[in-house]
Amino acid sequence: MGQKGIRRATKSLGLSPQRQLTLAGATEREIGVKREAPADAPRFKDADPLGLFVGPQRIDVLLKLGGFSWVFTIRRLMRALDWTPFYAQYSTEGRPAYHPALMGSVVVLGHLLGRTSLRDLEDLAAADMRCWWLTGGLIPDYSSFCNFFNRHKDLWTSHFFEDITARVVLALQSDASKLGLDGTVVQSAASAHCRLSVEAAQHKATRAREQADAAPRQTPAEKATAAKLDSEAKKAKRTAEIATERDAGRSNQQKRNSPTVVPEHDPEAVNQPQKRGGYAPSYKPSIVVTKDRVITGQTVHPSNEAVQVPELLDQSERVTGQKPEIVLADAGYNVASVLNEAVARDLNFLCPQGRAHDADGDWTPDSKRIHKSQFKYHEKTDSYTCPQGRVLKRLRQRQGFVQYRSVSCEGCPLRAQCIKEGEWRSVNRAPEDEIREVLHQVMQQPGARRQYRRRQGMVEPVFAELKGIQGETRFRRFGLANVRAEHAIHCAVHNIRRVLALARARRPAGASGRVLGTDKRAEVKRVAPAAGIWRTRQKPAWHWPARMSR
Repeated sequence: MGQKGIRRATKSLGLSPQRQLTLAGATEREIGVKREAPADAPRFKDADPLGLFVGPQRIDVLLKLGGFSWVFTIRRLMRALDWTPFYAQYSTEGRPAYHPALMGSVVVLGHLLGRTSLRDLEDLAAADMRCWWLTGGLIPDYSSFCNFFNRHKDLWTSHFFEDITARVVLALQSDASKLGLDGTVVQSAASAHCRLSVEAAQHKATRAREQADAAPRQTPAEKATAAKLDSEAKKAKRTAEIATERDAGRSNQQKRNSPTVVPEHDPEAVNQPQKRGGYAPSYKPSIVVTKDRVITGQTVHPSNEAVQVPELLDQSERVTGQKPEIVLADAGYNVASVLNEAVARDLNFLCPQGRAHDADGDWTPDSKRIHKSQFKYHEKTDSYTCPQGRVLKRLRQRQGFVQYRSVSCEGCPLRAQCIKEGEWRSVNRAPEDEIREVLHQVMQQPGARRQYRRRQGMVEPVFAELKGIQGETRFRRFGLANVRAEHAIHCAVHNIRRVLALARARRPAGASGRVLGTDKRAEVKRVAPAAGIWRTRQKPAWHWPARMSR
């Protein structure tokens, strides 16, 4: 039975300019902070909101009466940002585009209100009075927001986030020498049911390439169809490459337990367990935050939190001008790469080896048997002793680690909790275990415990706000590059939320409500800590052994 054509209602769009609210005596001048564009910059559409009236009342008066004065701060901040890198993506010819500051302001307002889809942004621009103040009455549509996001996806993750964060840190005088580090799992936009095996992905790529090569290319319509087929063939080829690469990185045992599959529409996402239960294609965003819960570093990886740590610390230092000295992380970062990075950077790194606390307040690793951390290593004899005092001697050296095995486990009261019947207990010692043992000693010190308890109040509420208020429970866009841009916007908007909240809390009675000035981003690093901008740094109440300080 052949496919029947589906008729849908169509609507012709005119060629007239996009909508704009009626202005009463509006001018093209800009209020507040204005950054002059270069002489060769493209022309942009922009408007002054002071000419907007709702009935007989001017819009800024209505916003003050409604308790929305914080919108004025957002406009000042967005107009003070350096938008010069965005100008390079526009042409100096043709119809003027909307100013990047105008479009970015709507994006920020939408994320503050938890309305992050492009359709929601279109609705905000058309019907929200707070948004009218940011746009001056101009009403961008869905396609304008879509083009704006895609055109600047690389700048969202770097320039946009860093420019806003640098200003927030300066305004709050936030101390970035002590950071909380954490990551989470956020579901991809891809469906959990549309997945391809390695063989299916390779077959689809071959078939898509054959269809693209066989497509006629004579008329303009045929050329457009062929171009679309070429694009689909490239995507299918990329999906097959990712599936093949992911399959090669898995062991035979893993392949037997679960075949390698990739999401059909977002192959860079990885099938991972969700906090609510079950598995779904997801990414792992990570952040570092200050005591004021300002995000100073952010990035996204398909599946690994640990590999993101150097990038996070570098971005935090670049944005704030302060070198991290103390880093508080959960047990997921107690891995070789992160421990070696902490030693190389001379960090006071506090990270437990377990994921839970027992009745005595110690961290106990998740393990079905007695964990290796409860075995004591003796450097002089190159041996281990178990919790019952029995010796494990060196047996052999294998791929990057040394294996130790017990001499005798007969009659041990903990045998059932340690090994199965007929086995001997063995322990593998990796090169980074020396650092891990020193870290375990540090975490037993009362000062380190008190400091580490503050981590939960630093970083956990940030993810609660990102997910609960801003709606970052599932990414809306496909591909790692788009996901990173989306996460960067969420983090930048969270920092704006923090400066609005803390500015109100710290503002003296009768003081001005202006919390973000016109300081340029470069001035953040120009102000030295000795000038009194940063709070006094105190020495930690714990110590690392001297031999591990470097």
